[in-house]
Amino acid sequence: MSKSSFNVLQTTVNLELCKMDHWLRANKLSLNYNKTDFMLLPSRKHNPASFKVIINNHNISPEDNLKYLGVLLDNKLSWKPHVQKVKTQLSRACAILSKLKHNTTPPVPKVVYNSIIHSYLNYSTLNWGRASNATIQSLIKLQTKAIKIFLIITN
Repeated sequence: MSKSSFNVLQTTVNLELCKMDHWLRANKLSLNYNKTDFMLLPSRKHNPASFKVIINNHNISPEDNLKYLGVLLDNKLSWKPHVQKVKTQLSRACAILSKLKHNTTPPVPKVVYNSIIHSYLNYSTLNWGRASNATIQSLIKLQTKAIKIFLIITN
């Protein structure tokens, strides 16, 4: 991308965001500028820090990581931040499942597994094909651990 097309992109983005902000206000809606961020994918030719996004005289800050609909995205599209978040949540869920060993009846562990573990693994699965095999393996290990705990409880 040449410098002129980079500038054209910046101008176009700001113009379209201005139109969007106008439409929101005309329809009695608002945009929380303090919670609005943007992310550019890295380029060898252009520094993302030089890309300025302004909506209604508010500077919008560039970020390297964003949360979008519960999925953590980084500017390399590597899935590492999201997988780390899911691993943390699965580890906590395994601990909860382990504590149920002695204090529960058979239907409860299944509900806990489906609501906490299975739901985290299933969310946004269409995108998981982009993650590396090594990344997925760490989640499979935690899922296997949870299933073993579940089987111990139910048998």
